[in-house]
Amino acid sequence: MGKKIKSLKFVGARWQDRNGNTYHKVKVYVNGKLIGTSPVKYGYGTQYLYTGKAMLKEKGYLKSGSVSNWTLVKDMKIKVEDNVTDYPRKKDLNNF
Repeated sequence: MGKKIKSLKFVGARWQDRNGNTYHKVKVYVNGKLIGTSPVKYGYGTQYLYTGKAMLKEKGYLKSGSVSNWTLVKDMKIKVEDNVTDYPRKKDLNNF
């Protein structure tokens, strides 16, 4: 692990087009501070969490790209929070 993490928060946003394709964005907070917002990416379900973890790796907070929430909470003793909102319009996702 890179920089010291005590708490993580992933705030996701999703939008689905009329063809059923889902897109997302995620804001990542480390120790209560926003470290970044992803661009719009393709991916449904909890894909926003994988995008968020990739951001943590890019910014030097994690050395491993495939760290599960279970590992973060149990092994690393990090408080992890996540929530996601589904938006009805693409415009809402872009403004997230």
